[in-house]
Amino acid sequence: MGGEGPVSTDSDGDGWSDEKEKEMGTDPYSVDSDGDGLNDPEDPNPTVAEEQEKTPGFEAVFALAGLVAGVIF
Repeated sequence: MGGEGPVSTDSDGDGWSDEKEKEMGTDPYSVDSDGDGLNDPEDPNPTVAEEQEKTPGFEAVFALAGLVAGVIF
């Protein structure tokens, strides 16, 4: 009964309460409201998706291997 404050709900578990999500304009049911790969609390602009720099993947490796193979053979 005494001393307990209201319980805040964090539906998506990202560290921001649902109330804070409403204040920020983010989705309380999604850890990454704008879908840019950054969780809302770490995102400098959590309501606008910004393209993240991507590390070259298999496509780049295979393309390079194809170029090298073409030069060798």
